[in-house]
Amino acid sequence: MSSDDDGAIDALRDATRKLADDRYGDLTDPRQVDERAAQAGDVEYLLARVRYLEADRDRALTDVRWLSPDIPVAPRDAVVRIRAICKIFPDLFSAVFVVLATHQRVPRKALAAAVKAFRSDTSALSDADVAGLLAGLWNSGREGFESILRTRKGHRSKAGALAWVKTDE
Repeated sequence: MSSDDDGAIDALRDATRKLADDRYGDLTDPRQVDERAAQAGDVEYLLARVRYLEADRDRALTDVRWLSPDIPVAPRDAVVRIRAICKIFPDLFSAVFVVLATHQRVPRKALAAAVKAFRSDTSALSDADVAGLLAGLWNSGREGFESILRTRKGHRSKAGALAWVKTDE
């Protein structure tokens, strides 16, 4: 990602903020501004907002400078990337693996909360359970991850090696 791209994204952000301030100056929360613009049918603002959000998302998906261990992690940026990772990877193991590998400087509790927020297959697990999955993966790889997942309440166990043995359903 070049500095020209960053400049273009900053220009989109500034233009969107100017439109919001000019038309909805009484509102400070972007969600409220978006809602009011949608109610008013303000297509110009909504298109500007969508262009900015898409450009910002694309930057988050293509910019790899953040992988450097010397770069501090901004919570907002980490959340955007974790959300994207959780959408891209269909299975829980892959998503957790990539999140853990790419966000080693982020505290495990924060990673667990983010993964839980963006993965529907973790709804039966507590934040501590998801943190346990991260620890199991970090310490023992897939075997540790699967072991932790099997022991957590509400997780459906895999069928046994004996086909005639039924699992609890």
